[in-house]
Amino acid sequence: MFERKTTEPALPINVLDGKGTLGNNRKNLISNVKDYFYFFVTFIPILIPACAILSSAFEGSFKGFIFVLGLLIAVSIGRFIAITLDIKYSRGKGNNSSANAICSIYPGNNTWGKFKTLPDPHAIMLAFTFCYIVIPIFLNNRVDWGSMLFAFAPLLLFLILSGWTRIKILCCSLYRDIVIGWLLGALFGTAWYFIVIASFDYNSGLTYFENRDSKKPCSLKDNVYACRKP
Repeated sequence: MFERKTTEPALPINVLDGKGTLGNNRKNLISNVKDYFYFFVTFIPILIPACAILSSAFEGSFKGFIFVLGLLIAVSIGRFIAITLDIKYSRGKGNNSSANAICSIYPGNNTWGKFKTLPDPHAIMLAFTFCYIVIPIFLNNRVDWGSMLFAFAPLLLFLILSGWTRIKILCCSLYRDIVIGWLLGALFGTAWYFIVIASFDYNSGLTYFENRDSKKPCSLKDNVYACRKP
C-alpha cells in the first residue's frame, strides 16, 4: 500500500472557530468595516456642508454658502449653550471615561461632544440640515421619488444612525442630549430657511427644491406668512 501524498496546503488550525488565518482575516475585515462606519458617522455633519460648498462652486450659485452660513450660526449658538450649561448636565457629569476619542471634532478646552454633551453637536447639525432641505420639498410641491430617495430618506437615515451610534456605540451622549439637539437643530434650520426666503424670495436660487411654478405657495404680507393649499 502506498500512501498518497498531496501538495495542497493544509488549512490553518481552528479555522472554523475563527482562530486561524481565515478567522483573523474575517475579524480584520469586520473591524475595518466598523472603522469606516464610525468615520462616516462622525464626519457626515462636515461632509454634507463641504459637498454643498463644492456643488455651489461648480454651479456658480450661492445656495451652498447660504446653507453653511446658517449652519455655522446654529452650531455657534449650540456650542455657546453647551459650554454655558453646568457640566453636571453632561453625560458622566463631565467625566465620561467611556466616550470614544472621536466623539468630539471641535477644538477647545470644554470639548463639545465628549465632555460637554448637552445639546449634542451632531444632532444639531443634522437636524438643521434635514429641516432646511426637506421643508421646501413639501412647501414647494416638490414631493416625488427623486426628492424622497435622494434627499428625504438619506437625511433621515443619517439623523437616526448618528444619534444611535453616538449613544450606544461611541458613548458620546445621552438620549436627552440627542433629542434636545434635534429640537434645536430643527428650530434653527426652519428659522433660517424662512429668513432666507423672506430676504431673497422663493425662486432666488439660494435655497434647495425651489418652487417651479410662477405662483408662490406662500407669501409674506404685513409681516405674516400665508400659504395656499396646493
